[in-house]
Amino acid sequence: MKVKRNFYLLFTSIFLTVLIAGCGTNKTDDNNDASKKSSLYGGVLRLNNEFDFRNLYPLSLTETVSHRICNQVYESLVDLDPKKLTVRPALAEKWEVSDDVKTFTFHLRKGVYFHDAPCFPDGKGRELKADDIKYCFDKICEYSPMNQMFWLVQDKIKGANEYYQLSKENKPLPKGGVEGIKVIDDYTLQIDLEFPFAILPTVLTHSAFWIYPKEAFDMYKEDMRVHMVGTGPFKPKKIKEGDAVILTRNEKYWKKDSLGNQLPYLDGIKFTFVHDPEIVFLSFKKGEYDFTGYLSVFSKEINDDIKNKRYKISNAQALGVNYIAFNCVTEPFKNPKVRKAFQAAIDISKISPRNQEIKGMVPPMTDYPFYKLEVPEFDPLKAKNLLKEAGYTKDNFPKVTFYVSNDGDALAQIIQKMIDENLGIKLNIQPLPYSKLSDFTEEGKAQLWLNGWLADYPDPENFLNLFYGKNVPEDINERSFINSCRYKSEKFDHYFEMALKTVDVAERNNFYALADQTIIDEVPAIAHSYSSYSALYHNYVHNLYFNGMKYYKFEAVYFDKPKK
Repeated sequence: MKVKRNFYLLFTSIFLTVLIAGCGTNKTDDNNDASKKSSLYGGVLRLNNEFDFRNLYPLSLTETVSHRICNQVYESLVDLDPKKLTVRPALAEKWEVSDDVKTFTFHLRKGVYFHDAPCFPDGKGRELKADDIKYCFDKICEYSPMNQMFWLVQDKIKGANEYYQLSKENKPLPKGGVEGIKVIDDYTLQIDLEFPFAILPTVLTHSAFWIYPKEAFDMYKEDMRVHMVGTGPFKPKKIKEGDAVILTRNEKYWKKDSLGNQLPYLDGIKFTFVHDPEIVFLSFKKGEYDFTGYLSVFSKEINDDIKNKRYKISNAQALGVNYIAFNCVTEPFKNPKVRKAFQAAIDISKISPRNQEIKGMVPPMTDYPFYKLEVPEFDPLKAKNLLKEAGYTKDNFPKVTFYVSNDGDALAQIIQKMIDENLGIKLNIQPLPYSKLSDFTEEGKAQLWLNGWLADYPDPENFLNLFYGKNVPEDINERSFINSCRYKSEKFDHYFEMALKTVDVAERNNFYALADQTIIDEVPAIAHSYSSYSALYHNYVHNLYFNGMKYYKFEAVYFDKPKK
C-alpha cells in the first residue's frame, strides 16, 4: 500500500487492521466531542506490528508494516478516505481532467510545510512547492536499486520510459526531467499521459507517490530507509529497528477538523515489533496497547468485556488475496502442464475459509464481475495425466523446495500432503523470515512459494499488475520486484492493456476479468483464500475506522482522556 506490496498474509493469524478517519478536503467529516473539546488533545497511541519494518523509503516500501508507519509521516497529492476507500484531496486541494483523459492538472494547497529536520540549512522545514512533487515523481521514473516502483508509471506518463532507460544506461537526463511531469507554477502540477488513464488519481494514492524534500534524499540517500521527512500529521522522534518507532505531533500540520481545530489530536504514536501474538494480546488486556488484531486467543472473558463495553471489535473483508506462486521461467514450473497438474491436485475447498468462494487473483470488489470467472474442479486423475503429458512421473520429478514465511508451515503442510497423495511428489518445505522470502522470490531463486497481496489501492489493476509481462526484467538475473512469478503471456497482456486504456468502468472491469481468467487458465499462481481481518480496541479510543486495506490514517484519533 504498497509496491510491490508483496506481503505473505499469515494463514492462521488475524492481523491488526484498524483504519483511521481523515479529512475530505482540509477538514474531517467527524462532528464529535473531539472537535469541540480541546481537553481531548493528547495521548500516545500504542500499537504493535507483526513484523519488523523492512524499508521506510517510499520507493522501496513493499510491505504493510512500513506503510502503517510512513502513512502518518508522508502525504501525496491525493489519499484515500479510510471509511469508504474513495479518493479525496490531500496535498492537492483540487484537480482537473482533460476531455481526452490524458492530462491531469493538480492545484496544491498553500501553506503546507515539511517537518523540521537536519536536512534543511536552518533545521526548519520549508513550504512545499510543485517542484517538490516533480522531484519525487521524476524519482519514480529513474532507474535505481532503491526504486521498486517504476511499474506504476511505465508506459503511462509521457517520457517516463525514456527517462528510465537513460538513467539505466548512465546517460545524461533531460534538463526538464520527465517530459510528462510539468511544473506550471509554484502551486500547479500537470501530468501528461500516453493514453487515457482514468484511474490515475486512484493510482496516485500509492505510497510511491508520497512526497519528501530533495534535501532529505541528498543528505540520507540509502539511509532514507530509516529516515523520514514529510508533510504529514506526525514526524519521527525515534527509529530503532526491531525495537520501536516513535512519532510525535506535527505542530505545523495543515489539516483541521470540521470546527477549525488543529489536527492531529494525539501527541504521538508508538509502534513496537513484538512477534509473539499471545504476548501482544496479554499486553493489550493489561492496557499496554490501545488496540490489537491478535484475536486467535479470543476467550469468553474478552467476549464479556465486549458486551460490557470495555472493548470494541471491528471486522472487515480485506482487499487481499493469498496464493501459491510458481516460478514460470525455470523447470519444472516453466511447463504450464506441470502448473496445471498442481492446480488439479490441490483441493482449494479444504484450505480456504468456510463459505468463501475462491476464483481468481482479484478478490470480490465493487463493480468487478467476479461471477464470470470459471475455476477448474479438483481432479486428481486429471492431475496425474497432466503430469504425464509434461513428461514427468513421481520418480523423475525434480526435487522442489516449497518456500513459506516462518509462520506458514500449517498451510504448507496441507498442500504438501495433497501433492504427495495426488501426484506422488514430495515437496521440501523451507520456512524463511519474511524479508528473506521476499529476496528469494524477487531474485528468482524460489521455484514454489506461498505469497499474499494486500491492495495498494482499491482497483483490480493493482492485483493484475503482479502478472503483467512488462514487469519482468529482460535479464533473468535482475530482481523482479512486482511480477515475481516472471510470468509472460501475450493473451493476459492484451486484456490487461485494453483495461488500462478503457475509460468506461464496466467495460474496463470486463477486460480485467478476462485477464484474471487467463491467470486461472495458465496458472502462474493459484488463489487459495481472500483475507479477512478483525481488530479489538479499548473503548476510550475514538475515530478508528476499519477497512480491508489496512490503510492507517491517525490524524483524527483521540482518547476520552489523554493517555500518558
